[in-house]
Amino acid sequence: MLGRVDPYFDEACNPGWVSTNKWPIIGDDGTVIGIFGISRDVTAAYKMQAELEQHRHHLEALVKQRTTASTGHRGTRQPFLESSADGLYGVDCKGMVTFINPAACLLLGYRPEETIGRSAHALFHHSKPDGSPSRSTSAQATPRSVGTKQESTTRSGMPTAMPCR
Repeated sequence: MLGRVDPYFDEACNPGWVSTNKWPIIGDDGTVIGIFGISRDVTAAYKMQAELEQHRHHLEALVKQRTTASTGHRGTRQPFLESSADGLYGVDCKGMVTFINPAACLLLGYRPEETIGRSAHALFHHSKPDGSPSRSTSAQATPRSVGTKQESTTRSGMPTAMPCR
């Protein structure tokens, strides 16, 4: 028997854990004539493992609590986005659309599912008024003075002046 762990009580009646390894002692005739064993107190390791498990459960509860709180904040902005007459959308650091409200969908000629996760530049800088394609994303990233406007045509065909930075 190798690595068996059993509970025990020490002389002061404190609970603990002991790991035991036992091997048979075989006589010359092949019969078992005894047992050789080694035991080791593993109480400290078991206590540490139990403490780590408590910390893990506590951290999981905190993550769940904060995720719920974070989701709650998202829910409070939703009515604002839905009721705004202004077209609003958000992009992540890669320029991909993360949310869009109904007014923006109406202005730009897209349904929300057609925009979420796609490049805002590729979607919304459709073409110039003369029908030629809009500049590439790399050209769009070139710094410009704030307040200048580039006129472009949206998918819905509406000419739109969009500030370029």
